[in-house]
Amino acid sequence: MGNKKQITKKISPIVTMLRTDYEILVHTYNLFKQSNLDEEDVSFLLGKPNSYYFDLLDPTEKKKLKHEYIPLFVPIFGISLDAILPETNNADEEVKIKANSKFNKKSIIYKHEVTYADGTVSDEIEWSRKLQNGVRNIENKRLTEYIKFLIAEGYFLKPRTALYLFIHLRAYFRFEYSVKDLRVSLAKLLRTDLEKVPVLERKISNARYTYCKV
Repeated sequence: MGNKKQITKKISPIVTMLRTDYEILVHTYNLFKQSNLDEEDVSFLLGKPNSYYFDLLDPTEKKKLKHEYIPLFVPIFGISLDAILPETNNADEEVKIKANSKFNKKSIIYKHEVTYADGTVSDEIEWSRKLQNGVRNIENKRLTEYIKFLIAEGYFLKPRTALYLFIHLRAYFRFEYSVKDLRVSLAKLLRTDLEKVPVLERKISNARYTYCKV
């Protein structure tokens, strides 16, 4: 009994949502599952805290989807805008979503059914997220040194978002790296200790994290 996982279940009232908004959520989740990114990577590139991206996908919270994020998914997932935008022609059509959620220390699962305007009901759909705790990432020193070079060149005199830097790296950094590497390198340059002062600082601009030279 002592080893049993503690599970919290939540059954939500039926939510009415524009079909176009729901299909954007579907497309975004599918792109996420097909990518090599985890939810912390996507949240980081959106300039948000670790759990932010998966919270956007909650099918019971119709007000969480912010349309200004849609263009940001294009460079994050490396796709065209058409891969995110819905295919339906009826912009006023609504769907009804019946959902429940399960939470424990290792995962969050959203399960839901969708009733469309013509009365068709979908099979049960499951979106899941595995929580990652205590994961230690090794520093990509070549990437850290390149970011230091950008600092010296004045790149961070103007506050930059992680996504802006990510796009720059795609164009100019010729060595292998991952979004996790970028997170680790920026965290190292933000860190202060007894011997060194940080060379970057993180601020909030337009509700997104930005990075600039100290």
